[in-house]
Amino acid sequence: MKKNRSVILNVMMLATALSSQMAFADCKYELKENSTKVEWTAFKTTAKKGVKGTFSTVAVYAPQKKMDLKHALEHVQISLDVLSIVSGDPKRDANLVNSFFIVAEGRKVARGSLKEIKGTDEQGEATLILYLNDTAMHKVKAEYSMNSDGDFSLKAKLNVLDYGFKGALESLSKACAELHKGTDGVSKTWPDVELLITAKVDKSC
Repeated sequence: MKKNRSVILNVMMLATALSSQMAFADCKYELKENSTKVEWTAFKTTAKKGVKGTFSTVAVYAPQKKMDLKHALEHVQISLDVLSIVSGDPKRDANLVNSFFIVAEGRKVARGSLKEIKGTDEQGEATLILYLNDTAMHKVKAEYSMNSDGDFSLKAKLNVLDYGFKGALESLSKACAELHKGTDGVSKTWPDVELLITAKVDKSC
């Protein structure tokens, strides 16, 4: 009986130790002004070739005081003009604006915030609450990481069909039919989009 109690006690101590390692550190953070960048990767061809880009107009709303990382992230809101899309190819940008975003209903402002943040100051998981217009909201699983220099990054994957953008995707696919052909001669426009949000964070412990 004593042996069983000892085993139970050891398990409880181990669980407590692991739990403490997963807790947020006693440090305070503040987002550096004008440091946030939103990058996207969309895909074309049956080989799923990635096409990358950014948005030139991004607004970030963050508290002007330092908080623990969990609360600092929960108080940040990002708003961006989807028509300010930049892919490095003006013709592609025009296709994305006119054949996708203009076709999609609603305002042309996307908004995002983070909830359900779990992890440590170095890495963890969160739920990205993402609005691609006034009515189309979807919860997206995301992963974040931050190094000792305060370089913060958040990665997420979304499917535009979850926002009811089937018509817009078909419109883009039609406009880019030749451009989205691979070596097999098949044109393919994927609904998947990968997001990468990066920022610089001030830290004090």
